[in-house]
Amino acid sequence: MTTVDFGWALTGYLFVSLVLLFASSFTTLGWIMIIHGLILMPIFFIVLVLRLATILVSPGNSYGWSQGKGCYSNVQIVTGRAPATGPGTIPAWKIGSER
Repeated sequence: MTTVDFGWALTGYLFVSLVLLFASSFTTLGWIMIIHGLILMPIFFIVLVLRLATILVSPGNSYGWSQGKGCYSNVQIVTGRAPATGPGTIPAWKIGSER
């Protein structure tokens, strides 16, 4: 075997080894991404539900708040129990603690 043949054989060996390394790495990376995704999906769902709950209970109509009146939540507005704008007649939620 000449030096040139040995060089081609070594180059081929390194190329095949590199291809096999990339193939196994991508497979491993694929499994890591799948497992990571399966772990994160419930967490994303919980975060989505909590964000939606925060939006629904946040103040939607704070008409008269500067005069000491309470605010109506978005749940009260969506269910039709409180007006979207202007004063209302149902009890409003209080912001902060009053003693």
